[in-house]
Amino acid sequence: MYEAWYENNICSRTYNMDRVLEENPLLKDALVPVGCILTATLVAWVVITLLLKYCYDESIIFIEVTPWGPFPYEASYWGALEDPLRFLIGYFALSLAGYLIAPLTVENYVLPV
Repeated sequence: MYEAWYENNICSRTYNMDRVLEENPLLKDALVPVGCILTATLVAWVVITLLLKYCYDESIIFIEVTPWGPFPYEASYWGALEDPLRFLIGYFALSLAGYLIAPLTVENYVLPV
């Protein structure tokens, strides 16, 4: 009984979303891809930070202890890579969003009918 209710509920949600996307083509053509791109960018920012900190923790094991102690993360190569990688990911995401949206918006305002 629960499975039938679950399947009907999922199908009704899909039908409603399809109807909304068909009624508003701007949502389908512009906002959905940009929303996906921005979500992927935020996830990449978090994953890059965690990955670089993991690499720092693993690399600090193989370094001999200095008289000053271990280098902090911010002073290491891994910490120095964090901001440039974030800027690069942001640049690619905004470039891709512009590539996907520009044909839709430019032709509406610039090109004559």
